[in-house]
Amino acid sequence: MNDLTICHVFTTLFTLINSTITICHVFTNLFTLIRSIITIFHVFTILFSRSITMFHVFTTLFTRSITIFHVFTTLFSRSITIFHVLTTLFCRSITIFHVFTTLFSHSITISHVFTTLFSRSIT
Repeated sequence: MNDLTICHVFTTLFTLINSTITICHVFTNLFTLIRSIITIFHVFTILFSRSITMFHVFTTLFTRSITIFHVFTTLFSRSITIFHVLTTLFCRSITIFHVFTTLFSHSITISHVFTTLFSRSIT
């Protein structure tokens, strides 16, 4: 074999190896690109799902704040009602107290009249 043929064989082998390395490099680059696209897609889906979750959280908080507001207004209106009931009861108890004191003073007067009459009858 002459030197030119050996050199040609080696350059052909080197070219083949080089082209194989290039093809391999292209495939790894493509794989890396696909992987990065998948990663980007994954990131976007995570961000989208997080934004949906945040939206859900905000709507839940908003509905809860409406519920809390409703509870507070209901409690406030109930406390006003309870206050009204208590003041009415207090007012009635004052009236009842007035009636009892009036009756008691009348009974004292009646008792006084009877004791006076009784003492006169003894006398």
